[in-house]
Amino acid sequence: MPRWVVLAALFSAVLGAGVGMGRTTTDWLDFAQSRVDARNAALTSGSWDMLAALTAPDSPARRADEELWDWLEADGTSVEAIETQVHSATVIDRRGPVLEVISVQIGAHLSTTDSNNVGEPMCRRWHVRDGVLVDIRPCPSSWH
Repeated sequence: MPRWVVLAALFSAVLGAGVGMGRTTTDWLDFAQSRVDARNAALTSGSWDMLAALTAPDSPARRADEELWDWLEADGTSVEAIETQVHSATVIDRRGPVLEVISVQIGAHLSTTDSNNVGEPMCRRWHVRDGVLVDIRPCPSSWH
């Protein structure tokens, strides 16, 4: 076998290994939990800037947060504590990507109620672009 074929094969193997080692795999469960934790922190600290940083400008996700924020202010309600656990985050479409996120609100305390506000597990489809949320929709009813 000619020496140049051996060198080309060796170069390809080294280059291929380097490219493979350079790839980083996203831990989508960690990604989803970190976004939920950041959202909860923004709500409990009363920081619109922190909350807005999690969504894309002019997106349905941003508009939903604006509506929530307006309601909290108009009602005089503040979120004093909130805890949410993400059970799973599955990529259902790599474009974006789109994640199917199952989470449960373990508890939340609002300034206007004594209720613990424990929730049932729910599934939401997160449409993500450049690391921020663009849209959040309920999953199809078949997720149970």
